[in-house]
Amino acid sequence: MYTSSSILAVLLGTTLALVASCDVPIASEAQAKPLTREPRLDSNASCKECHKAVFSRWRSSRHSKAGRNPAFDFEYNSHPGKWCMGCHAPRSTADLKLTPARRQGVDCLTCHVQDGILHSRSRAPSSPHKTKAREDFGGPEMCAGCHQFNFPVLSPKGDLVRYTKQPMQNTFAEFRDSGSGAECIDCHMQRDGHRFPGAYVSEKVLEALKVDLCRDATGYQVAIENALSAHNLPSGGVNRAIVLSLESEENPSGRRHYRMERLYDGPVGARKKRKDTTLQPGAKATWKIAGTLLGLGKQERLILAAQFYFGTDPNPKAPKAKVQVFKRGYAAQDIERCELP
Repeated sequence: MYTSSSILAVLLGTTLALVASCDVPIASEAQAKPLTREPRLDSNASCKECHKAVFSRWRSSRHSKAGRNPAFDFEYNSHPGKWCMGCHAPRSTADLKLTPARRQGVDCLTCHVQDGILHSRSRAPSSPHKTKAREDFGGPEMCAGCHQFNFPVLSPKGDLVRYTKQPMQNTFAEFRDSGSGAECIDCHMQRDGHRFPGAYVSEKVLEALKVDLCRDATGYQVAIENALSAHNLPSGGVNRAIVLSLESEENPSGRRHYRMERLYDGPVGARKKRKDTTLQPGAKATWKIAGTLLGLGKQERLILAAQFYFGTDPNPKAPKAKVQVFKRGYAAQDIERCELP
């Protein structure tokens, strides 16, 4: 299992490679303003001059907010340390100030520049950069640096002491074990490029999560499937959950929930898995609900919904966020009967 050695590499002055690719040259964006010198590679803002569209998509990505989103701010301000910055703002320093580098999060230079040389999967003939073209650039192993590591034990100053045996981020291992022939960027850069849509984009979640409702002799069944994703649903940090709910429109107090999540108990350094109801790639689950529990009214209209929660930390001060994946209404008499197994 990976232990995030690339995070430490960032802190030693090398470049942490996350998920990035330049398969499609953007040289045409610069042709209106021919360059008379080699572009600077020491400033994230300098990329914008010739790569406006790519820069705009990155600016709207979660990568750009990795060093300044509320959940990270809460955790980091409570326990600041260099180790955390290795993934959330690799070019920043370990202090509480919201420095310009921290504001950039995971930026262009983080992935594309190492020792003053631009790295990419290919080089456009008209590119003014000294470029090292690498076939593995943007590959799954590059993503693993920040999407596969075990729970860390940190010193009081926030330095890494050791890793435990339980995975805090397990996305790369899930992907590897799925046997998928795809790459991370096949899904997460397919249409939106450097925006890297993922769990915070409901349309992206719905590409993978398939949910159907049917009725049986005693109530209802919800069929749940991870139909497309090459990693578990949900994946990523342990404070994430996909929560399905079914309720009567007339009597929402009878609402029932089904949670998909990965939970650990115990102190730092000795955590043990308590629960894992995430769905592996291609896996299915069935949620059965007795009709009497819903308190159906005369009109018998049901609401089936799914929400993606970020920040399930029991600490009441911890920031919470959620994305409405879908909300569907059904007339009970129109719900089809479940097929017999």
